[in-house]
Amino acid sequence: MSRVQQNPALSAATRPLDAVAFALPAAVWFLFVAARDRTQWRLVPAAALGVAIPVAALLVVQARTTGSALRMAYAVMWGSNVGLGFHGTPWGDQHTPMMGIELINLYFVRLQVYLFEASVPSLVPAVVALWLARELRAADRYLLGSAALLVGLYLAYWHDGFFLGPRFFYPLLPVLALWSARFPGAVAARFGHRQLYWSVIYSVLIAAGIAVGINIPLRIGQYRNSFTTSRWDADAAAERAGVNNALVFVRESFGAEVIARMWGLGVPPGMAEQVYKHVDACRLHQAIVRVESLPAADRPSGPETGRMLQGLMGDSARLIHSPFSPDTTEMVLPGSTYTAECLRRMADDRAGFTLYPPLLQARSGNLFVRDLPGRNALMLDAYPDRSTYLLRPSSSELASEPRFERVSRDSLRAN
Repeated sequence: MSRVQQNPALSAATRPLDAVAFALPAAVWFLFVAARDRTQWRLVPAAALGVAIPVAALLVVQARTTGSALRMAYAVMWGSNVGLGFHGTPWGDQHTPMMGIELINLYFVRLQVYLFEASVPSLVPAVVALWLARELRAADRYLLGSAALLVGLYLAYWHDGFFLGPRFFYPLLPVLALWSARFPGAVAARFGHRQLYWSVIYSVLIAAGIAVGINIPLRIGQYRNSFTTSRWDADAAAERAGVNNALVFVRESFGAEVIARMWGLGVPPGMAEQVYKHVDACRLHQAIVRVESLPAADRPSGPETGRMLQGLMGDSARLIHSPFSPDTTEMVLPGSTYTAECLRRMADDRAGFTLYPPLLQARSGNLFVRDLPGRNALMLDAYPDRSTYLLRPSSSELASEPRFERVSRDSLRAN
């Protein structure tokens, strides 16, 4: 069992639902034992202290960073409707019980693949072992109760948590691994057939051999070619390229640029995400540029701008994911006529783009900024003495690493 699961209070800092799922059954178990054996009450102060210290640290950090001990950073960014329940999501969709069941089913389907990378559904051994079990020990009841509570809590959570697998169900892995290991023994204990027992062992070994020899190497290759920018060492690359104390404009996708421009106008992130998902990217970009062109004193507030952009969502049912860009999150309205500027930005996507946020960790002395055509003059004027570069991959291939391209200030102004 992981350290976080040994002390569920620690997980409250990043995964509060996981903390509740494993701490609440543990507390009930502890109180039940203490009620039967009064000598156990001497452990109450130590247990309370073990929970209080990490929780207090969390509350202090939140009070200093978000302004309220009970307000998490997610709520600051996305609004108050980030919590449990069947309600609207931060970007306007509705989380319903049926949607919750769909997500839970999706998480289990993903576990079938990602848990052991086997050639058979990975949950089968654990499910069969649990079905064949004659009795459950106290520790088993605790872990199974926590697992069931975790599943129930995420039924009421609106976000599809996927990162290298169903990340919301990662806390279930020790439980599933334990019951999977019990599978051969459970078969032998229930049926008593030595031949059946060894058939199970051989099947497990064959499945493990296929996973180790074929499936896992394929997955490693997939991961090796993924998240290239997130793993890219910008400081080392800049040193190799001789880039120092430079102003580096980072070429993101057209869609990422549109979202950044909405943030720049003060549109709340949740509202910006909703608009981005439900408006043609080119039409949205044109509306944003019109607002940006207004004198600062005449511009509407961020929420007002967001509500104005929401007025463009009337054709959302007809939108499709962009067939013109590798960034398929960009939405396109079939039959639309696009401006030369928009077509150029789509062509830029096909030429290659990268991610800006990971570059905020760079410490080489270079200043990385977003490449925002029509707005680059602001940064050029602010840093007149720095050499200028454009950062983008040489192609749109996933494994293509970003590279520094020396560009003139005039070309960046004209961009």
